[in-house]
Amino acid sequence: MMKKTDTPLRQQTLLLQAIIESLTYPFYVVDVKDCSIVMANAALGPVDRWQGKTCHQVTHRRDSPCTGEEDICPMAHVLRTGKPIKVEHIHYNARGEQRFVEVSGYPVFDDRGEVVQMIEYSKDITEEKKAEEGQSLLEDKLRQAQKMEAIGTLAGGIAHDFNNILTAIIGYGEMVKDAIPEGVEARQDIDQVLKAGRRAKDLVQHILTFSRQSQKEYGPIQIHLVVKEALKLLRATIPSTIEIRENINPRCGSII
Repeated sequence: MMKKTDTPLRQQTLLLQAIIESLTYPFYVVDVKDCSIVMANAALGPVDRWQGKTCHQVTHRRDSPCTGEEDICPMAHVLRTGKPIKVEHIHYNARGEQRFVEVSGYPVFDDRGEVVQMIEYSKDITEEKKAEEGQSLLEDKLRQAQKMEAIGTLAGGIAHDFNNILTAIIGYGEMVKDAIPEGVEARQDIDQVLKAGRRAKDLVQHILTFSRQSQKEYGPIQIHLVVKEALKLLRATIPSTIEIRENINPRCGSII
């Protein structure tokens, strides 16, 4: 009679063992009293790897349990809450390799509703983590490239406008210099202005090259406007006691 009763139970037990052994990731049962592993499948490794050892000795290669927010202990959580938990850890596999794993812990209760064991299994997510890190790295590079492009566009726009201003300053300066007789001290001052202007223009060209907007642009210039701007610059550099009178034909045309 007992033998007939045992047969279905034994069959169910063998079926359960076969299911557990078929799992490709480590599956094991831990005693909550001392964190010792009482049962495990082949994915955790040979029996002598885990028998008589704690879960942290086998998976973390250390004698102390996991602690802290960065290394949450599934056992501590299950005992405290009586609820399942899923965390990410770094485990050593049977070959001694460090792997990123997703650890799931489930409480096993006795007749009084107290947690006596914990079922734990760990899924290797190393390749997923590498893919995420690779994707994150690509996204960082893309964001950096977009920032550099935006900086280049901004710098190019500013440099382009500044280049036009410098062109006018240098042009006006040369015209003013030509109007000042040799030997007059003001010519030396104008030379310094022209020298600084040309240095600034070279710098602007470097910025334009960086921003890939160094193409030269040619267009018609209304010469009377250039003269007016030159006179404005000249007035700013001479004493207020000197009066400049102008007689410019606004229809003098354009030059290129």
